[in-house]
Amino acid sequence: MHLQIPAGVDLSGLSRTEADTSAYLLHLLVKKSRATSALITRPNSLHRHTLYAVAGKEYYKLVSELESRGIISVGTSYCVGRNTKQYQIARNAPLEYYTISDKLTLKRISSARQKQTKYTLLVNPHLERQYDFIKSLTLDAEATKNKVQGLYSYATLVNGYKKLVRAYGAATARKIAEAFTKSNTPEKKRLRKALKFTREQYQWLNE
Repeated sequence: MHLQIPAGVDLSGLSRTEADTSAYLLHLLVKKSRATSALITRPNSLHRHTLYAVAGKEYYKLVSELESRGIISVGTSYCVGRNTKQYQIARNAPLEYYTISDKLTLKRISSARQKQTKYTLLVNPHLERQYDFIKSLTLDAEATKNKVQGLYSYATLVNGYKKLVRAYGAATARKIAEAFTKSNTPEKKRLRKALKFTREQYQWLNE
C-alpha cells in the first residue's frame, strides 16, 4: 500500500508494524487536512475507535511516541457535551510517498475500512443503493488505471505550477517547470542555488 506522509518523519527505532501503523495514522491526518504538495498543519479529530481498529491496544503508545518525537501534537476540544482529542502534524513539510508492507498493519487497515463503511451506511441509509450500484460495476482495470493516472498526474502538475507561480512569479515559475520537466541538470542546479531550494523542495520538484 502506497500513501503520503510528511517528508523527514523520523520513525527509526520502531518495529516494522509500529512504523507502518504510525505512517498510516499520519496519512489519515494528511487526508483530513486535504493536503497536496505542502502540508497544511491544523488540528483534526481521529476517532478513538478508528485508532483502536488500526493500531490495536498499542495506539496510546504510538501516539505518545509520535508526540515525544515532535511529529504530532495532541490537544483537546469540546464537542457535543464531551472532550474530544485533536491531533495535529507539528511542522509544515512537503509530502513524500511511504510504502506499507507489514501484513498485520495491512490487515488492520482493511478491517478498519470495512467497519467505517458499515458505520457510514448505518447512519446514512440513503447511501445503500449507491453503494450497491458501485459494487455491481465491472471496469476494464488496465484502461481505468491508465485513465485515472493520466488525469491525476495532469492535475498534480497544474496544481504544482500554480504553487510555483504564487511563490516565485510567472517568469521564474516557467524556468523552473521547463528545467525540471526536461531534466536539465545544470539549470536545475543553478535554480536550486539561486532560489535556495531545501532538499525537500528539490525532491518534490524532481518527483
